[in-house]
Amino acid sequence: MPLPTHVTKRGDKFHYVRRIPDDLVAAFGGRERIQRSLRTADKAAAFSEAAKINAAVERQFEEARAKGGLAVSLQDMSDWTSSDWLEVARWFEARLIQDDLERRLPRYSGRILLGDAARSSDLWSEDKLCQEQIDLRRRLDDITVDRYVSERIKNVNAIIRRVGVSMLPTSEFLLPFAAACLKAELNFDDIFWRRERGEVVAWPHPDEITGRWRRPRPAEAVSTAPLEIVAPAVAASRVGKTLADCQKKWKESRTLAKKSVREAYLREMTNTIELFETTQKIVDIGEITRKHVIAFRSHLSASGKYEIATINKKCSFITTLLSEAESHAWIDSAVRGNIHLDVPEDDDNREPYGKNELQRIFSHRIFTGGELISRAKAGRELQFWLPALSCMHGLISSEIVQLGPDTIVPYPDTDILCFKITTAGGRTVKELARRRYMPIRREFLDKGLLDLVERARRKGWRTLWSAVEERGKETQLVASMFSAFWSDFSRRELKITDDDKMLYSFRHDFEDAMKANGTPKHIKDNLMGHAEAGTGRRYGTRRQPEPAPIGELDAVIQALNWPFLEKLVAPRFTDGK
Repeated sequence: MPLPTHVTKRGDKFHYVRRIPDDLVAAFGGRERIQRSLRTADKAAAFSEAAKINAAVERQFEEARAKGGLAVSLQDMSDWTSSDWLEVARWFEARLIQDDLERRLPRYSGRILLGDAARSSDLWSEDKLCQEQIDLRRRLDDITVDRYVSERIKNVNAIIRRVGVSMLPTSEFLLPFAAACLKAELNFDDIFWRRERGEVVAWPHPDEITGRWRRPRPAEAVSTAPLEIVAPAVAASRVGKTLADCQKKWKESRTLAKKSVREAYLREMTNTIELFETTQKIVDIGEITRKHVIAFRSHLSASGKYEIATINKKCSFITTLLSEAESHAWIDSAVRGNIHLDVPEDDDNREPYGKNELQRIFSHRIFTGGELISRAKAGRELQFWLPALSCMHGLISSEIVQLGPDTIVPYPDTDILCFKITTAGGRTVKELARRRYMPIRREFLDKGLLDLVERARRKGWRTLWSAVEERGKETQLVASMFSAFWSDFSRRELKITDDDKMLYSFRHDFEDAMKANGTPKHIKDNLMGHAEAGTGRRYGTRRQPEPAPIGELDAVIQALNWPFLEKLVAPRFTDGK
């Protein structure tokens, strides 16, 4: 008979003390705990009596939940193994992900369901929920499994009771189960933020996980989770190798040939492998056929989240890895030819803000009163600096959130202070040509930019932004959250409802300002980070930004006409924020 942990000694007698779960307090007349004297000083006798009381209490809890419609009856789990409980943990993870999807679904429009989520503010969660998820992730990152049991196992039980299962504190499988649930919550956190970024995430529905708690069902096909495209099944033979194995060989081949292997490129390749395996429900490379790659391409295209060039790049990852497998005789033939989509001549339908819209934006109190909106997604001082730097320097949000004290530097052998857009320090740059020096508009030096640099250096921060540092230096997450904030803010407060006008529109305004100023094309290309035409761009060093006519670049930046610039007032910050 299992010994309960709810035994304590008070005076010379043992007592049974059990906290009533939060969801059952009302059913027990508001009482918060059950306490009974075991009327013995003998430890063995106390444990024996407490075990009987504990069994009766569990039945009372079960009956109260069933009466209140809170759960199905608990099952007999006396003969369960560790594998059975790990299946419960898998169900727990799938249930968290499915509950999150069902929470979002009522606000989804048809366009979002087709994958065009990034243009709708209806997608994003409430700030309070986002902040709670951020706080929970911080706790989960540092929590031990033992501590997780005391802090979170009751939350786990509240969910798994839906299938008539409950993990008792006396179970020999408690710690392995808790470890699996901790990992499940961390995995869910990743998917929560991927959905916040607008990704359509495929995941098994909880009903697909067949554990001991399920009764035998007819052998029918179980529908998969919503919002995913699965390639048609085809006959193929397994070879026991995965795309990850191919990636490892590809990296080894590149290293032997003394060719560069950028970490950012590897991360993007790894993310593509994960997306391919998830959407196509296939892992073994011997089973991958042309139909799977085409179906993957269709999935990327239908999601509406990727430019055609990005779709082609992701498909190239898969075909390159399959070619690597062929070279090692893991498969007989790779997938080749007619995979890529044609790139339209004008594939960018984003529009610049008009002059009146720019005036409306930069007349808002955020930009003229030094006030900040206290939302989790607003990014604190980023809500002033990101739009201002994007508009008047043409930087994109991912470049701005990665700025750090080491990237505010003079151009070599000059006193012209610049933003250095670089891959140093683990930063990522969208394209090679985007690595560049961008002269800083002098007014910003007097409006607090150098104060941001000094604060970051004093605190040892990698970036200039408190929001990035507090979120574990997750620059992509902060950029995505700010994009969600700006979409909602521009619609509700600025009354700018054109779907083609978004954060990236500031970059177009910067380009238009250069055109209006008669800036030569080679200077515009240098400031925008555009690659030169022709093949000459392919040769020469690729490790540092190419030499730039920095004096000419600086002259253009300082001369651009921004009527609202003088009235801008940057927010002040405390030592910690």
